[in-house]
Amino acid sequence: MDALTNNYYLISGQGYPRLLDVTLPNAVDEVIDSGVYDYLVVVLDADDVSVEERINEVMSRLENAKLGSCELKVIVQNCCVESWLLGNRRVFQHQPQDGELSKYIRFYSVYDDEPELMGNPLNSGSKAAFHKKYLKLMLGERNIRYTEKNPSDVGKHHYFSALQERVLDEPTHLRALQSLFEFCDELR
Repeated sequence: MDALTNNYYLISGQGYPRLLDVTLPNAVDEVIDSGVYDYLVVVLDADDVSVEERINEVMSRLENAKLGSCELKVIVQNCCVESWLLGNRRVFQHQPQDGELSKYIRFYSVYDDEPELMGNPLNSGSKAAFHKKYLKLMLGERNIRYTEKNPSDVGKHHYFSALQERVLDEPTHLRALQSLFEFCDELR
């Protein structure tokens, strides 16, 4: 373990429920063994349950864990990271060329309305899958490709700056993302 000061350690949970069943217990062991981390930050999707339910699930898994001086911070994406990414108003096209995207916007305008609260109009498949499809269509209008393995422009500073603008402009939007921004601000 090379971490000494002002370091972080990122690992992928490789999806739910593996994150809680395998990755999280291993991360707790590593945090305890190292003794150098101030925070264990767990970030995961709410998917089709509430943010509170997902937080409670993580906390119940860790109720007997001894983290020493390391503080646990749970950040739940409501409903998924793509929900947050839909909040970038700079890439939103009001008059899209894609007919399918036009239907999505008529159902729910992520420009005007809170992306985290968007449902699934077809009630087929998961809400997260619908949010991901919406995001891909929205980004496609700007010739931006997005996959989970290659997030492209959405992982860059300018994209997150636009999300921070959204949070400042609309304090009731992207509340789960705000909790991440607030946590990062606390660390400064």
